[in-house]
Amino acid sequence: MVKDYVEILKIKPEEESEIKKNSPASLPLNPTAQGWSGPEIRKKLSHSIIGEKGSILSLLGDRIEKIAVILNDFEDVFGVGDGDIQGQIDSVVQNIEAVESTVSSLAATVNNISAGREPDNVTIVLNEEDKLKVSEKLEIDGGFL
Repeated sequence: MVKDYVEILKIKPEEESEIKKNSPASLPLNPTAQGWSGPEIRKKLSHSIIGEKGSILSLLGDRIEKIAVILNDFEDVFGVGDGDIQGQIDSVVQNIEAVESTVSSLAATVNNISAGREPDNVTIVLNEEDKLKVSEKLEIDGGFL
């Protein structure tokens, strides 16, 4: 399942509504004349910016947590690197090309064997550490390699 990171980071309508409800725009035009004290006005103004819920700070904190999750997902895919994602992509492409080359070579060897031609000293390289050398016919599951 592919995650939609843009959707994860979007401001939800509920979040927007909560921030608007706590914004200074929700204060009356003349708060002191309508019974609001100075500390109440200050509290309302500060809550809109730094409150625990429905404030700009709480929204930013939530987005930072989501960005951290996205960063972890990217590190799972690309590893922890120096930020050179293109270099990492190029490395993946090179690995894919190496695998394709090995598969092509192996397919040619299998075709030669199928055609009755005996290969000499076939080397199958799975990776740099694992090399399998075949210098004689081996019977495998009723067939020959």
